[in-house]
Amino acid sequence: MAMAWFLMFAIAVLCIVALVFVIQIPILIARGRGISGAELTTITVLSWCGIFLGITWLVALVLALVWPTSAEAPVGRQPGQCRGYAGDLSAGALAEVDIADKLEKLHKLKQKGIISQKEFDAEKKKILG
Repeated sequence: MAMAWFLMFAIAVLCIVALVFVIQIPILIARGRGISGAELTTITVLSWCGIFLGITWLVALVLALVWPTSAEAPVGRQPGQCRGYAGDLSAGALAEVDIADKLEKLHKLKQKGIISQKEFDAEKKKILG
């Protein structure tokens, strides 16, 4: 009798371990492809919801396989960023955004004390050209 209970317990533990592994498959694929941020969170939530609603696990698997990674994202747009954002900007506007981003990063370096005021001014002059 005790052996039967032990065998049932062992089978239950193995089933739980197998279920957790299967749930992790879309998440592991997404991480392997370099998907991160909100996209990875979406895949994770859908994958774990698959415990209760099996179809969401399939949706997570499909998203993990087809969602564009940061390397595949269109120029001027980060993954998860609204598609209309980059599409509404002309080449000149994109250059202005790039300059603004560079100046903002440079300012943060100066505020943190990583670069001096003199270095900041020199780099700012190069950026503004």
